[in-house]
Amino acid sequence: MNEEYKRWQSQMANITLPKWDDLPKFDLYMDQLIAVVNEAVVPLGADMVTKTMVNNYVKNKATFAPVKKKYQTAHIADIIIISLLKPIFFN
Repeated sequence: MNEEYKRWQSQMANITLPKWDDLPKFDLYMDQLIAVVNEAVVPLGADMVTKTMVNNYVKNKATFAPVKKKYQTAHIADIIIISLLKPIFFN
């Protein structure tokens, strides 16, 4: 295995992700969604999520479109997962 993968694997072994029940149960606007997601992924060494990234995930159907510009709990989970798996697919 290459060194970058070993480093990532080591980081993932020590992660603590928010549980489903700990995620907000109300709809969020884009800025709120980004704040919640970044709070979960940045401490793990993942890149910060931006508005452009979220829009691209929706555009490319990696997650479903928001309802009236509001994002649901499933969006938060989707984007956290995408953020954590992204280094595997694009490095």
